[in-house]
Amino acid sequence: MLYPDHNQENERHVSTDRPGHNVNPFMHLETEDIISGPLSSKRKHFDGVICFGGEDWWYHNRGHYDLQIMRELSKHFPVLYVNSIGMRLPCIAEGKMFFHRIRRKLKSLGRGYRQINDHFAVCSPFILPGRIGMKITGRMLAPQVRRWAERMGLNNPLVWVACPSAAVAIDGVKPSAVVYQRTDRHECFSEAVHDMIKGDDDWLKARSDLTVFCSSFLYEQEFNQCRNACLIDHGVDFEQFSTVEENPNQEPEDIRALGRPRVGFVGGIDNHTFDPDLFLNVARLLSDVQFVLVGACSLPKGWCHQSNVAMLGKKPYSEVARYMAACDVLIMPWNHSRWIEACNPVKLKEYLAAGRPIISTSFPELVRYRKYVNVADTPEEFARAIRHALTARVDPSQGRDLVRNDTWTAKADEVLAHLAQRGIVAKGSTLLLHNIQGNMQRLTLGEQEVKFSGSPHRQPDSSDVLAVIGSQETRTISLHLTCGEDGVRDSGKRSQKTYGHDWDIDIAACIILAGTLRNSPLVEATNMSVLDLPITTEETLLDTWVSLIRRLPQCAEAEIRVICYDRSPSPSVVHDHHGRIRIERNPQSYRGSAGLVRDMCRHYHRNQSVLVIEGSRYGVSSLEGMFDRHSQTEADVTVGCNPDRSPAGIYLIRVEAFRSIADDGFVDLKEQWLGSVREKGMKIEIHGLDAPGFLPVRTLEQFLVAARYARHAAGQWGGVENDVRGLVRSDDARGLRVICQGALIAPGARVIDSIVMGDTIVSANATVVRCLICSGTRIQSGVEVADSVISDRNCLSDHG
Repeated sequence: MLYPDHNQENERHVSTDRPGHNVNPFMHLETEDIISGPLSSKRKHFDGVICFGGEDWWYHNRGHYDLQIMRELSKHFPVLYVNSIGMRLPCIAEGKMFFHRIRRKLKSLGRGYRQINDHFAVCSPFILPGRIGMKITGRMLAPQVRRWAERMGLNNPLVWVACPSAAVAIDGVKPSAVVYQRTDRHECFSEAVHDMIKGDDDWLKARSDLTVFCSSFLYEQEFNQCRNACLIDHGVDFEQFSTVEENPNQEPEDIRALGRPRVGFVGGIDNHTFDPDLFLNVARLLSDVQFVLVGACSLPKGWCHQSNVAMLGKKPYSEVARYMAACDVLIMPWNHSRWIEACNPVKLKEYLAAGRPIISTSFPELVRYRKYVNVADTPEEFARAIRHALTARVDPSQGRDLVRNDTWTAKADEVLAHLAQRGIVAKGSTLLLHNIQGNMQRLTLGEQEVKFSGSPHRQPDSSDVLAVIGSQETRTISLHLTCGEDGVRDSGKRSQKTYGHDWDIDIAACIILAGTLRNSPLVEATNMSVLDLPITTEETLLDTWVSLIRRLPQCAEAEIRVICYDRSPSPSVVHDHHGRIRIERNPQSYRGSAGLVRDMCRHYHRNQSVLVIEGSRYGVSSLEGMFDRHSQTEADVTVGCNPDRSPAGIYLIRVEAFRSIADDGFVDLKEQWLGSVREKGMKIEIHGLDAPGFLPVRTLEQFLVAARYARHAAGQWGGVENDVRGLVRSDDARGLRVICQGALIAPGARVIDSIVMGDTIVSANATVVRCLICSGTRIQSGVEVADSVISDRNCLSDHG
């Protein structure tokens, strides 16, 4: 399987030379750099970690990804944290900020090497910033770090790189293995030396044994540039942020004096992330609301003069949760830079754990959290969202439950598991695989045995096992596994489950494809989206889909996205569906259904699933069995089939399965993509739907058949019919007769087995049999018409 982490089948050619702008980072193949797949016999043992951090331990917030992961890893082996060597050249034009930065860096450098506890130390090497400075630094950085590492007993370290400019020192510290933390687009940092950082980034992705992403957007863009890659998003100190009570007596003094309601932002107020114009406009619109900014600010002095804004400055990480709890609403007014586009802020999970309503501007990673975050991009939208959040009742347990298991301990365990999968383990740990090509039932970590249980036909295979966490001491480990008929896989899910149990299914969205590349005869005749056509007097075809989807527990809150092809009419959402339906236009004119859905899903988590529906159908059968099958078999794709084995036009697809589709080009869902999925070894399940299945509605005859089923389902016929297709085609009281509101049927007119839309007139003595009469049409007196779509394109009316 390609995911959840990406191993190139043929290792990249890796150069150990320092990156240059004209150097291909994939040039020279070194035999010793090759690991032949997961759990290779060629091991890389390390005796601790050297982390080239992205922050300075002494003056930055300690909630950052690298600092939190290092804190967790230091529980098991020594960690030397190297304070950030920087990516920018300070500019004297910054005024006081320039001198502030110089002063705090000099103070950090003066601390040199400090032991924080028995397994964790921090060092501040001497460096010179900028392009020329880094060339000089490159010669002196590695010897400084190596000397401090030896002091901690690190002779064979795993090197963790969170700051790309540290690439200059990596080989000099003689690493056992290298992990590159790609949590941000470092080259887009506003004051970075961009081309130099980009060259370092390219080289690190090619050189590193593992590149760790925390943003699914960035992972999507770059995983194929890496030698090996995995996606492990942020953790959260859940207990710290979820257990602070809303008690005025426990509020920090500087916020207790402020009025309510309070809207707070907690974090760095920097020009590459924060949108000051948006924030100030929102504060002006809500002059009766107290805004609170908690965090260091690098914006120009005097940028904010609003009387209802209090800037409380930077606070210790241990106090941050108290400030969040003291606010009624928490906000993230981000700008729309390329930096934010690729970010996944740890603040989001901290806000969710704090249990307060959240308002944020949009960014790709937010897609997974749309049920828990109000999104607004203009000052007016943002202000309205705050007003609503201040009056609405919010259940804090929903957001908290979402991130409850996303602890930093769990994230560190995931990192170690991915390393172990590649044979990179701590010195002294052992990994013994029993019957690795057959019925492997246990792993041994030191003297601690981890057993698997389950049906005999569900034995894990060694190539799928994620399991062993290397440490100097044997300890119990948590396995994040899913099971299927082909073995055990990393699920990426946040809940810890036991092998052999049932599995939940996480639906990211329900995608309704409104048409195809070529319009159906029914769409051509009506010049309308088929989803807008009335199938009962109360519902359009789209309404029936929404109703069917909402009856599924897994989809009750899922977003419904209706995707229109460029040549197809767009449907209109007439009925109130509580703002949970989005009508979208295909952004590429020649993409194909598989390519189109893949593009729509690029920001969803790889282990979520999407329900894909061909909208030109009427769903009669229940889908609960299909969802159960998809979940229990842990399939990559589950395809619904009608009782006659014809495709039902409905699919449950894990987002991961789309990742092999290219960024452009035509890829059809049924004829092309499903075949390629099977060829790649992914698991496809076929689920037979109960009779009659899902009926096509591409022609008038098919639409009338579907309408008869809909009328039967609504209980408008007495008794149960074995074959609704055989229902009367005459002026029988039980015949199909859908007369929409606003239609006028004159006395003496005969409408038989037909659908009449609103704003139409059927004159006296006219006869209409088995027809669809579209809005705006008038049928002449005495006219007889049968088996026709009557519209402004094809009609018999008083207007010719």
